[in-house]
Amino acid sequence: MELTRWRPGLRRHCYVGVSLLAAVALALTLAQRAAATAAVQYMQTASSPTLPTGGTQGYLGWSYPATTGGVDCVSGSCVAVGSYSDASNNNFPLITSTVQGTAGPGILAQLPAGASVTGSKTGLNSVSCWSANACIAVGEYGTPNSDYLAMVTPISGGQPGTGIDVSMPGDINTTYPTSNLNSVSCWSAGSCLSVGDYYNVDSQILPIVVSISNSKPGAAVNVTLPSNANKNLQQSSALNDVKCWSSTQCVAVGDYYDDSSSSVTGNLVPLVVQISNGAATSHGVTLPSTGSGTSLNALSCSANGSCYAVGYYGDASGSEALVVPIANGVPAAPVRVPLPTGGSNAALYSISCVSATECYAVGNYEDGAGAYQAMLVPITNGNVGNALEITAPSSPTASGKLQNGELKAIGCVPAGTCIAGGDYLDTNNIGQAMTLKISNGSIGSAAEAPLPNDASTTAPFPYISAINCDQSGSCLAVGEYDNTTGNMVPLELQLQQQLAITTTTLPAGTVGSAYQQTTLSASGAWGSYSWSVSNGSLPAGLTLDPQTGVISGTPSAAGNSSFTVEVTGTGASAQTATQQLSIDVASAPVTTTPTPAPPHPSAPGGALKLSGNLVNVPILCTGSTCTGTVKLTVTEVVVVKHGHKRVRRHRTVVIGSAHFSVTAGHRGNVHVKLNAAGRRLLAKAKRHRLRVRVVASAKGGHQTSHSATIVSAVTKKHHKR
Repeated sequence: MELTRWRPGLRRHCYVGVSLLAAVALALTLAQRAAATAAVQYMQTASSPTLPTGGTQGYLGWSYPATTGGVDCVSGSCVAVGSYSDASNNNFPLITSTVQGTAGPGILAQLPAGASVTGSKTGLNSVSCWSANACIAVGEYGTPNSDYLAMVTPISGGQPGTGIDVSMPGDINTTYPTSNLNSVSCWSAGSCLSVGDYYNVDSQILPIVVSISNSKPGAAVNVTLPSNANKNLQQSSALNDVKCWSSTQCVAVGDYYDDSSSSVTGNLVPLVVQISNGAATSHGVTLPSTGSGTSLNALSCSANGSCYAVGYYGDASGSEALVVPIANGVPAAPVRVPLPTGGSNAALYSISCVSATECYAVGNYEDGAGAYQAMLVPITNGNVGNALEITAPSSPTASGKLQNGELKAIGCVPAGTCIAGGDYLDTNNIGQAMTLKISNGSIGSAAEAPLPNDASTTAPFPYISAINCDQSGSCLAVGEYDNTTGNMVPLELQLQQQLAITTTTLPAGTVGSAYQQTTLSASGAWGSYSWSVSNGSLPAGLTLDPQTGVISGTPSAAGNSSFTVEVTGTGASAQTATQQLSIDVASAPVTTTPTPAPPHPSAPGGALKLSGNLVNVPILCTGSTCTGTVKLTVTEVVVVKHGHKRVRRHRTVVIGSAHFSVTAGHRGNVHVKLNAAGRRLLAKAKRHRLRVRVVASAKGGHQTSHSATIVSAVTKKHHKR
C-alpha cells in the first residue's frame, strides 16, 4: 500500500518516499566514518510518534514542492503536521507535539463538518506558531463527493481544534470545487496569512491568499496574475510558500504560465506576490536565460523585509538552480547558481537565513559522472555564492566520495547555527538519512542520522522534508522512513545542540553597593535551563537564581571569589555544562569630612582658630582609617592692566597644608602651618580675618568646606582693648 500526496488540479502528483537516483557509489572506511560522526557537535535522537488508532502509514512535513513549513518550534516546543492512512487507504490529518526534545504521540486533527471519513486524501501541509504550542496549520480535506477543500486548523497546547472550512472566491468550479492551502505564516496571537490555489469555473488553477484573524480564516482572495499570464483555459498557477516579517507585510512565491510560447500553455515562470495590508500585487520574474518549467519551492525573510526564494528552472542544458532576491515584496533579477565543474540538472529545495546578510540554500545537482550530489549555496551580503558539494557520510564498505545525495531542508536561528537534512544512497544502494551543521559560517561534515529501532535494515528509505530550530539552537527534523513491516511511518529527528555556557566574564562589585544584576547565558539543549554553583562560592551577599541564571545582591566583603557554575538543559538526553568564573569585590570607598569648629560669636558661619602661625582644622573620619592631606586655599583678587583698562583677575593661593591620620569613626585635629603667603594675606585681611577653602583628601576622595574663616588671636585681643 502507498500513502499518496495529492495536489489540486492534478498538476503535480507524487508519492512520499526517497527519490533513488541510479548510480554506483563509492564510500569511505569505517574509521573515517567514525571520525566524521565525532565532528558533529550535537546529539541526534530519532523517534517515530505512534499513529492514532487504526493508522498504518504516515509522514510529517512532506509536501510538493518541498518547503520548510511542516514543523515550527518556539521556546522548546515544536509542532509538526502531515498525514496518515488506515488499512483502507483513507487519509487523515496528523499533528505531533514535541516538548523539550521529547516526542508525543500522533494526534488526529478533527475535520470540518461534512468531511469524508473514507477515501479521503486529507493532509496538513504547513504550520506556524507564535508561542509554545499555539499555532495554525493549513492543508486540505476530502468530501463525500471526492472534492478537496482548503482548511485551517488551530492548535493550542499541542491539541488541535476542529478544522475550519475556507470560503473560496465566487468563481470556484461548482462541479469540482477544488482548493488547497500550501503554506502559512503567523506574526502574533491568532494572526496569520496563508496561500494556496483553487480550481475556477474556467478549469484554471489560480493562486489565493487567505487572512487569518483570531485563529479564524477570512474568505480566500483571488490573486490577479501579471499581465503576461496565459489566458487560455489551461492556465495553471499556484503559491507554494509565504513569509511575513510584520503584521502588515508578507511575500509569497510560486509559479504561473506566461504567454511567451506558441504552445497552448506557455512557459512556467516564477511568480512573486507582494502582500501589504492584505492587498496582493503580483510580480513576474524574467529568468536568467530562455527556459521554462520553473518552481519556486521555498522562501526565507529577515525582519527588515529582505527575502530570498529558491527553486529551479529548465533550459536547453537541463535544470538550473535558481535564487530570486526580494526586497519588501518586490523581486530583483534572479540569479542562476554557479555549479561545480561539470555540474548540471540542479535544484534548490529549501532556504533559511541567519540574518539579512547571511542565508543558506540546499538542494542537489548532477556531477560529470552522472551521480547526484548534495549541495549547499551560501548567500552573503546579497551575493549568491557558488554551489558547494557536500560529501555524503561515509559507509563501512566503501572508499572515496559517496554519490546520490541530496539536502532537502534547512533551519537556522539568529545565533548563527543552521542544520540541514537530506538523504543519500550507500554502496549497497540503501537509502540513509544525513544531517549537516553550519555554525557561524563554518560548514561541518555531513553525518549519518540515526533511525528508530524499528527501521528496515534493507530498505529504510528515510526522507527528511522539513527542519525548524528553536532559539537555543536545537532543531527538530521531520519526514518519514520504512519500518521492518514495510510501512512508511513518521520520522522525528531531535537535533540537540551541544550545551555550552556563553558567559565568560562577570562585572566587579563593591562592598555595600547593589551588584550590577547579571544574567548568565547558555546555548544548546532545548532551553529552560537550571543553574547552580557546583564548586566554590559566590561573594558573600550574592545569590544565583537557579531558574533565571540571574546573579544579584549586595556584596558584604571585599576580595576575589572564584567559582564554577553549572547549567542543565532539558531534553532527551539531559545535558550539563560548566564554566569557571570569578567576581572581584572592591572595598567601600573611603570618605573624609572636614568639619568646622563650633560657630564663634564674632564669626558667624564658623571659624578656624589661629594660634601663632598654626591653624587648627577638625577632621571627622567616616570610613576606614583616613590618611591624607588637608590644604587651605584662598581666592585672591588682583588687578592687572589690559591695554588701557584695568581688569580684575582671581587666583587661588595655597596658604598652608599638612598630612593627617584619623582612626575610623573618630575626630581629629590637624594643625596646618601658615606659609608666607598665608601670613601676608592674613595681615592684609580686613579685621584680620581670612575666608579660606579647606580641602581634605584621602585615598582618592576628598571633602571640601567652603565657608571656614581664620580669625587672628591678635585681632581678638585688639578688640578687647
